[in-house]
Amino acid sequence: MERVFRNIRLSGEFEGKRDAAIEFKFLFCDADDTYFYKAERPGLWEIAHRGKFYLKKGPRLGSHPSTVVRLEPCKPDIEVGAALAYKDLAERALPGRKPEEYFLSVYQYDHGLNPDIKLRVYSFWVPDKTGTLGTDWTLEPVI
Repeated sequence: MERVFRNIRLSGEFEGKRDAAIEFKFLFCDADDTYFYKAERPGLWEIAHRGKFYLKKGPRLGSHPSTVVRLEPCKPDIEVGAALAYKDLAERALPGRKPEEYFLSVYQYDHGLNPDIKLRVYSFWVPDKTGTLGTDWTLEPVI
């Protein structure tokens, strides 16, 4: 996989998984900077909301530039088992009720069946107290 430093765009449908059987999906629309987010821990809780996202230049990390994404949720669409859901999400630095900012890393690789198609994996992370990699989560394209 090759790391991408320029021309970062968030567009398309992505999914990810975390421990405790947490699954989440995002649909990003870069035409109007909106997103739809759904997270669930099957059988325990489910949340979903729409929101706005903003990409901006972040501080340099060593010799590399960085990108920061801000996710601003609007009114929730679904909140089943919300108390446990938001606790679980906060422990894993996943989006919840409040606006959040994440460093964003993008890795690009060739599609297995067609090397002319480039797929991107997005890694979102919040630094720990030392300023290095803290808690992270990854989105892969839905194919």
